Amino acid sequence: MIKAVLLDLDDTLITSDIHNFFPAYLRELGQYAAAISPPEQFVDQMMSSFERTLYQYDPARPLYERVMERFSEDIGHELATLEPLFASFYRDAYQALSGWIRPRPESRRLLEWLFDHDYTVVVATNPGLPEAAIHHRMRWGDIPPEQYDFDMITTLESMHFGKPTAEYYSEIVLRLGVEPHEAIMVGDDWDADLVGAAAAGLHTFWVTTEGSEPPDGSIQVSGYGTYESFVEKVLDGWLDTLPTDGNISRSSLIHRLAAYPAAIDAARRPYLRDVLECNPAEDEWSARDIVCHLRDHEAQTRARLERILAEDNPFLSADTNPWAAGALYRRVPFEEAFDVFVERREAMVEWLKTIPEEGWKQQARDAIFGPTCFEEVVSFLADHDRMHLQQMKDAIEHGVRACDGA
Repeated sequence: MIKAVLLDLDDTLITSDIHNFFPAYLRELGQYAAAISPPEQFVDQMMSSFERTLYQYDPARPLYERVMERFSEDIGHELATLEPLFASFYRDAYQALSGWIRPRPESRRLLEWLFDHDYTVVVATNPGLPEAAIHHRMRWGDIPPEQYDFDMITTLESMHFGKPTAEYYSEIVLRLGVEPHEAIMVGDDWDADLVGAAAAGLHTFWVTTEGSEPPDGSIQVSGYGTYESFVEKVLDGWLDTLPTDGNISRSSLIHRLAAYPAAIDAARRPYLRDVLECNPAEDEWSARDIVCHLRDHEAQTRARLERILAEDNPFLSADTNPWAAGALYRRVPFEEAFDVFVERREAMVEWLKTIPEEGWKQQARDAIFGPTCFEEVVSFLADHDRMHLQQMKDAIEHGVRACDGA
C-alpha cells in the first residue's frame, strides 16, 4: 500500500503563480541587498551559485552550507555579512510578497483526510529557499506548519539534494523509511516534480489543467488531472489501488545508493559525538560503529562485484562474523569513518553507471543466497543500507537517553 504522500507546495498545495512570484521575489531580494552589491549582480550570482552547488555531489553537507559557502566566495562577501542579511530579509521584507499567495480550500480537506488515515505526509517543495521562506508561504496559503504534523518539509537547511534530481526523491524516501513504490509524488511541474520522482521509482500524479496530456509518453505517471480531481480521487480510496510490489529499476537503484549517505548525515547531524559513539549495550554497535561497518562493507561489496565481472560464475563466500572488528571501530571518530564511506559510495555509484547491460546479468553463487547475479548483489547493498540506517537511528535514540547528549 501507499504509505507516503509527497506534495509540492507552489501551485499544488497553494496557489502562488510561481512564474510571476519568483521574479518578484528576486527583485525584492536584489533591492534589499543593494548596499553590498548591484541588485542584478547579486541575484544572478546567487542563482548561479545554487545551480552549481545543486549538481555537485556532496551528501555529507546540507544544501544551505554548500550554497552559502559558494555564494560567499562568488560574491566576495563573508558569511558574517551575508547570513544576517538573508535572515532579516526573510523575517521582514519577504512579507511584501504575501499578496501573490492564495489558499486552496481543497488542501485542508486533503491534509486532514491523509492525517486521519495515518499517511506519512511530506511538503516536497523545491529546497532552493530556507525554512523561513517556505513556512511563510505555507502560512499565507492557510496550511501553517504549526497546525499540521508533517513528517518532512524540504528546505535549504534540511536537504542535501534538490529538484529536479532523482536523488532528492531518493533522499526523502530513505529518510522516511519507505520503499520508492510505497510513495507518490504530486506536483504541477512536469520536469521538477514528475521526471525526477519517476526516475527514483515513486508513483506520480501530475497536477494540470483539464484536457492536458502528459508531454512525454516515456514517463509513466500514475495519474494526472486537476488538483480538485486528485483530491476527490484520494478521498475515494484511489491510493489503495496503486501497485506497491514492483521491483526497483537499475537507474532507481543507483539513485538510491547515491542518496544514502545524505540519509545518514541527516540522522546524525543534530547530535554530539558522545551520542554517536555511545553503545546501546556491550555487544551492540553505536552509530559510529555502524558507519565503520558501512565503510568496510562498501569495499567488500565492490570487490565481490568486480569478481562477478572478472570470473565465470564465481563463488562468493560469506562474512561469517561482521562484528569481529567492533573493538577496532571504537578507535575511529565518527566523522573520519563517514568521510571514507562517502568517498567509497561516490566511487561505487560512478562505477555502476559505467556497467553495460551484459554486466548486470553476470552470474555468481552466493554462500548465503545461492545463485545470484551482479544486479541482485547491488540490490543487496541497498537492502543492507536500509537495515543499518534504522539500526543507526535506534542506536542514536539510545545514546540520547544513556549518554546525556543532544
